[in-house]
Amino acid sequence: MLANRFRAMPVNSLCHRIGMRPFQMYKYLLSISLLTVTVATATGQQPFFKNYKVRDGLPSNNVYYVFQDSKGYLWFCTDLGVSRFDGAHFTNFTTADGMSDNEVFTCHEDRQGRLWFATLNGKPCFYQHGAMHSEHDTPLLRGFSLDGLVHNIFQEETGATVLASATRIGWLDFEKNTASVHSFPETAIRVWNEPGDTIGMLDDRHIGFFIDEKQVFVASIPAVSNPLKLNVSKDTLYMTDMHNLLVYNIKQRKIIKLFAFPKTMGEAIAVRAAGSRLWVGSRNGAFLFGRHGLYLRQVYLPGKQVSSIFEDREGSWWFSTLDDGVFYAPAPDIRQITTPQDEHPERVNCLSADANGKLWTGLTKNKFGTYENGELRLYDLFPKGLTLRSITSIRHLPDGTAVLAGKAGTLTVKNGKSRFLYMPSTDVNFDQQGNLWSALAGLYLIPAGKLDDYQFLQKQFNERDVVDFFKKHPAEKLTDLRVERVVFDDKNTVWLASPSGLFFYKNNELSEAVLPHNTRDLIIDHKTNILWALTESDGLFALRNGRALDSIPIVSAGQNNKICLGFCKDEKGSFWIATASGLCKVEGYPGHLRMLDYSNVNGLGAEKLNDVAVTDGHLFLGKDDGLVAVPLSIFSKKIPPPPVYIKGLAVNGKDTALPQLPELNAGENSLTFNFEGLSFKDYKNLSYRYRLLGKESAWHTTKNEAVEYASLRPGKYRFEVLAKNSSGAESLKPAVLDFLIAKPFYLEWWFMAISLAAIIGLVAAWVRRRERKMRQKYEYQRRLMSSENERLELQKKNVDLRMLALRLQMNPHFIFNALNTIKGYYGQEKFTQANSYIAKFARLLRLNLDYSDSFIPLANEIELLKIYMQLSQIRYPDKMDFTVEVAADIKPSVTLIPSMAVQPFVENAVIHGIVGKQAMGRLSVCFAKENGEITATVRDDGIGRSASAAMSKLRDPHKPLATPITSKRLQLLRKIKVPPAVEITDLYDGNGNAAGTEVLLRLPFEIRV
Repeated sequence: MLANRFRAMPVNSLCHRIGMRPFQMYKYLLSISLLTVTVATATGQQPFFKNYKVRDGLPSNNVYYVFQDSKGYLWFCTDLGVSRFDGAHFTNFTTADGMSDNEVFTCHEDRQGRLWFATLNGKPCFYQHGAMHSEHDTPLLRGFSLDGLVHNIFQEETGATVLASATRIGWLDFEKNTASVHSFPETAIRVWNEPGDTIGMLDDRHIGFFIDEKQVFVASIPAVSNPLKLNVSKDTLYMTDMHNLLVYNIKQRKIIKLFAFPKTMGEAIAVRAAGSRLWVGSRNGAFLFGRHGLYLRQVYLPGKQVSSIFEDREGSWWFSTLDDGVFYAPAPDIRQITTPQDEHPERVNCLSADANGKLWTGLTKNKFGTYENGELRLYDLFPKGLTLRSITSIRHLPDGTAVLAGKAGTLTVKNGKSRFLYMPSTDVNFDQQGNLWSALAGLYLIPAGKLDDYQFLQKQFNERDVVDFFKKHPAEKLTDLRVERVVFDDKNTVWLASPSGLFFYKNNELSEAVLPHNTRDLIIDHKTNILWALTESDGLFALRNGRALDSIPIVSAGQNNKICLGFCKDEKGSFWIATASGLCKVEGYPGHLRMLDYSNVNGLGAEKLNDVAVTDGHLFLGKDDGLVAVPLSIFSKKIPPPPVYIKGLAVNGKDTALPQLPELNAGENSLTFNFEGLSFKDYKNLSYRYRLLGKESAWHTTKNEAVEYASLRPGKYRFEVLAKNSSGAESLKPAVLDFLIAKPFYLEWWFMAISLAAIIGLVAAWVRRRERKMRQKYEYQRRLMSSENERLELQKKNVDLRMLALRLQMNPHFIFNALNTIKGYYGQEKFTQANSYIAKFARLLRLNLDYSDSFIPLANEIELLKIYMQLSQIRYPDKMDFTVEVAADIKPSVTLIPSMAVQPFVENAVIHGIVGKQAMGRLSVCFAKENGEITATVRDDGIGRSASAAMSKLRDPHKPLATPITSKRLQLLRKIKVPPAVEITDLYDGNGNAAGTEVLLRLPFEIRV
């Protein structure tokens, strides 16, 4: 349209209109004609695309714009809201989420991280900190409107955000809290960002800038037709209308290029400059021009309405379209190979490269193809009338003959001439004598001299006649074994790959299975005489002379073995393996094999690959939807390090907002951290390293995007996580979350101090009250005694009461030490030990109260002894060990003995015997029956009575009363007065040194019925 106006105007007049000299105009017109001449029409090689649509999570297939924010997320603007993409999931936003309008045409991120959206209704909205904001929650936006579609958004150097429609420019300054609008009611405008305080501007006739609320035009332009699209790259403005391109130098303020697009493009609807490339989106695909010279390099997505083009930070290309969603080219050098006529590529079943580097492809419907010098050619040379089948194998003979095998028959091609043999097979091979070996539901042999009998020259085929022929001339069937592949080694041994395993055929005999696994393909390395056998699910095997040298499973990390379908060998001796879930590689040699999994790398995906071949520096993949060419160099390219972000925190199972320093209550100590790394090429292969400083310093590795910590103690923590891709590149910096878990009130120092004081006061008051009551009771009973028997009984009770009183007098000292121990534990934050000690201490006090009767079960006495000893072990750690033994003829639960009869002697052994010993001490208590009494033997290996007495005089001058009172009490209770109730024996070692003390107690007992 613009070019037609040029042709209708005199050159001088046109030069005057657009500010050019005549010789410059001739150059521009020449550039137009050159552009028209250099239009490329070849579209047979397109990048390998992924197509995202509504079925994948997009809100609409009508996508206007693609944008990548500062964090690396991709945003798609559509007619039904916007969508954020992390490589795996789409998160959609609409007016229900706070947007001002659902139809969004473009977006822009300012320096404060606000992502602004250009809406149809002219009302602004932005995304920040995980939420949408509009006039409903942002006072500065209330009443602000551009009354129509917003074409452009950018941020000035002053910090103000500029939004522009066809008739208005608006400024929003959050720092100054100001909003303003300037109207242009007489003409439609387009604006762009320029350095300084100016805004670039054009209307339908002029181009210039806007400053101080004034329009300044520096040049005239021909009339343009909508839609107008602009893109600024440094000092250059690229502007398109439907059919033309204008290039304007902002710094020099002059037009430097002006020409018409090729007619094959249709209407231009997008423009973008990226590096040396200039992209123009049109109603008929994306046109890629060389930015310098503006020559057409390639047409992508022909027939699609491409509304925007974007190149992300991983070097991938994104194309938004109208009605067809988004197309993603993860690695533009990876190409989908088709013919210009192929709208729907056929399935590629097998691949093979000949000695000249030409690639042969086995297709469906009796077709095959060749690929050479960038051109794919398809052939249909099988006779007509055959049942349409797939070609399953292609081999190349030393004389240059290509042999194509399929269930419809076998075709040989040499020097452009083909010969058809009606020999259905899954694979065909020729031995050194020229005999044909055919694999199908058995192994067949056709001698070289009889091959002509199986050749059919008719172009039209009647399979019924062939069936009759084979009844008269059947091929020799060597075995009923179902065979998939046939190869020969240097000794002319026939190796057979079969679903039943790996076999060989020699001397007219079929061997036993060399490998018991379903074998799919075979390759013989004649230099090393190694047979490589690819099994379906058990990996790759290396064999020599029928013996396995090595094997390696073909498996993804953490998953089951892959299903292998085909493989090939490259020039370096590595094997490329096609599987039902992507591409793998095995490199090395037997004994040192290594597998690399390229599934989901470079956007290839974990898709089914039927076969693979290497030639001309490329790896070719045969797929159900056609042929893909991958440059081998792409596997050595490093994928950029993935950024990583913490996207959520769950506290006790509930999602929580993420402030800078979350302060959590004491009970909020079970946390789940959710995070993600961003890589669109490699997101399925990302792994993570994480740690929680404050709990641990070591790093842990996971493939999951969430980790959980339970029952965290109070304190300050920092969670750190890094992402790592399949190239080994790790995030440049970790994602970090600092947080604090508060202490519970009962761990605060003031609460512990109050609690300790309260416990001491309560115990002291209880002891005094209990002692007072016992003394009062004793005095009252003593006054009631009048007879000798009553006196003796009183004497006995007096002993018991004195014993009980003595216990109560001893309690404050013991309690004081116990409470000091508890205090020490809390001071050291050993809460578990403190709680355990308190429980045992409480149990001991409870037993002390409960066992005030004269006789108690032996089991209760033993329980009291054990608790006392456990408390002593806590008080004196690593100081003693103890055992309690009961004779088999004693039933502790029904045998009653005097209460608290043994404990004083055990306590005496601990304090005066074992505590003073430097090494670990041992204490044993043994109960037995003897002469109608229970004997209790308390034995320790302490320092002995002499050394203990000397230490006691220095440490405590008071005379101990517990043991003599207990001895007197036991003597009163016994019916037998001889031998004594208590016998104490000093123990010595062989050198006469003190080796401990043994106390023998004779206790009266009763049996409870």
